[in-house]
Amino acid sequence: MGGVMSAPAQQPAAVVAPQGAEHPFISESLYPNWARMTPQQFVEDAELGVQLAEARLAALQKQSPQEATFDNTFRLYHDATAELDRLMQYAYHLYTAHNVNPAFMSAVNAVHPAIMACKAELKQNPRIRALLSHAATAPWVQQLSPAKQRYIAQVMQELRAPRLKPQEQQRLQAMQRELNELLTAYDANVRRATENARVIIRNRAELNGVPPRLLEHLQRAALAQGIGTEAEPAWVIGIKGSAAGEVLRQCGVESTRRRCWEAMQAPGKHNAEAVMRIMQLRCEIARMEGFRNHADKKLHDRMMGSGQKALLFVDEMLQQLRPLYDAREAELLQFASDFCGQPLTALAPWDVEFYRARMAESKARFNTAQLRPYLEQESVLRGMMSLFSELLGLRITELPAECPQPGGVPQQGKVCVWHPQVRVFAVHDATTGAHYGSFYLDLYSRRGKQSISWSQTLSLGTPAEGGGVGQPHLSAMMLNLTPPQEGKPKLLSHMETRVLFHEFGHILHMLLGHGELREQASANQAIDFVELPSHLAEEWAWQPEVLCSFAKHYETGEPLPAQLAQQLSQYHRERLEDECLRSLLVAKLDLELHTHYYEKFHGKTLDAATAELLAPWQLPSTVPLPSEFRNLPHCITVGYDACFYSYTFAEVMAEDVFSVFRENGVRNAAAGRGYRRAMLEPGSSLSPAELYRRFMGRPPQTKAFLNKLLQRQ
Repeated sequence: MGGVMSAPAQQPAAVVAPQGAEHPFISESLYPNWARMTPQQFVEDAELGVQLAEARLAALQKQSPQEATFDNTFRLYHDATAELDRLMQYAYHLYTAHNVNPAFMSAVNAVHPAIMACKAELKQNPRIRALLSHAATAPWVQQLSPAKQRYIAQVMQELRAPRLKPQEQQRLQAMQRELNELLTAYDANVRRATENARVIIRNRAELNGVPPRLLEHLQRAALAQGIGTEAEPAWVIGIKGSAAGEVLRQCGVESTRRRCWEAMQAPGKHNAEAVMRIMQLRCEIARMEGFRNHADKKLHDRMMGSGQKALLFVDEMLQQLRPLYDAREAELLQFASDFCGQPLTALAPWDVEFYRARMAESKARFNTAQLRPYLEQESVLRGMMSLFSELLGLRITELPAECPQPGGVPQQGKVCVWHPQVRVFAVHDATTGAHYGSFYLDLYSRRGKQSISWSQTLSLGTPAEGGGVGQPHLSAMMLNLTPPQEGKPKLLSHMETRVLFHEFGHILHMLLGHGELREQASANQAIDFVELPSHLAEEWAWQPEVLCSFAKHYETGEPLPAQLAQQLSQYHRERLEDECLRSLLVAKLDLELHTHYYEKFHGKTLDAATAELLAPWQLPSTVPLPSEFRNLPHCITVGYDACFYSYTFAEVMAEDVFSVFRENGVRNAAAGRGYRRAMLEPGSSLSPAELYRRFMGRPPQTKAFLNKLLQRQ
């Protein structure tokens, strides 16, 4: 993400960065006017953004090395494409939140080559590279703050890629264009199938075991699509959102589970060849840029440092968990055999989650449906925000919002949003009143919205003079909950509650991190550290003390019984084992593809290579399994390519950090404020290792996580 920093860089007199609302895609404002972001406006703003970038590139080329300062070199380098970065960030957000119309995407595709050319020129221009190299070794650098010296080192690392000859640069740009086209096609395939894939049920008996609440939702979905009537009901199971997954876990009818599983494979049906070509292009591009492979390119400035080190972490974790895995799979096959009354040596993929859920509930003597009446959406939101306000010393308030007609403006005093369901919250320091940032909350699934849950930074704030908070950050928290029925409360599953806590952990990290420089906000932190605050936030969603403080029966007001909360803890340990093992296997596939593409995948089909790689870890299946990568946007288009291991690594760190709260009290405000000061507020002005050491006094350890997973706590 780019943006103008607190002390403005030198700007060419002929071109002035826009500040008003007439250029909503590139002008700086805390709350953008989404209603004015049309295709025509995008093209107009893109043209101005390119002019600004070209003018700054010219200024950098003309800068005398003898007169170089931090502001007229590295600050200007960062600001060179600020408006273009903002433009594409807003465009990407509209695409993921709305799946905006073809005219908008045509506009994006039309200007994308000019934007990529500006970025390539910034990194490849010999005069600019020479200027920055000279400035980086100048005596005045030693007088700068540690944060600025860290930033200079990061820029020089970014420029370490070899300078390419013109024909090599042309080839690189051609490969990048092809890669972008493939990624767009992959995403379009997944989105189109996710929107349209569905299972239609006309016989109520085929949904035996599905909770009444979900049945009602599926019937409403059918009526909304003109399927069935009140007198002759039908049920529609869409794969977008959580309905299909819940049917897989709850429905006692195997044929229905199979139909749901097959529908869930639809998004990846035509993606296998594209995935293999994406991997090949990533490998070739990484080599042209001076890296051994794509994983090394992604991880050279992360905590792991290289693809091989990340793969070593994953393999070591799998080795540690091998006895657990063997015991769990044997236990699952035995449980499934007993459940269905016949010996089984393999399971159909549509049966695995059903039996896992039944086994976990049997061992914990607990059904997650028992929790739902106590988890009314607004109570959970208030409880979650109250908890973290207390822990971190914050004040969180909701702001009035409005979704104007296209081209319009919101009423005075209201924040513009892109959909009527979107809400806006501001986060302030409880003591000083400093406004750290604001975030949009977009809770519900809808047609056109990306089907995963995610959080993203929309614009970076600025530090205040002398440190502290200047302009606030702005972020968006995007979920895909099933919308509530009109006039009825929205009751959450515990899984949905966990997702809320997880994404809110991301939001707090994004908003509270104000480094000395704008580009050192938390949004620019290493991806294998970014997942730590979110996984840590999830820890509180499992704590009986926390749940009982806000979970009240939506009808009677009765607090959540302590026994149910304790049973949830036992259930958590059961499910954590399954989730961790699956996450590690996806991470292994991800890293092998991005580290050893030519050695292990080239010349094979994606499904065959995946099956061969994961064979030692696959539960015997009654049918061949498609590769996860056919339908895994996280590792293809969302940015977690070669970084899926971050989820397990973050869980390890989160359990380690949470041990401080276990020892001092899960609601201990002193520990919470210490965590905020040490790990959140510095943003990326310090390395992840330094941030971790500031709070824990040592590097991460796996002991707490393995003890919990192996039930040795």
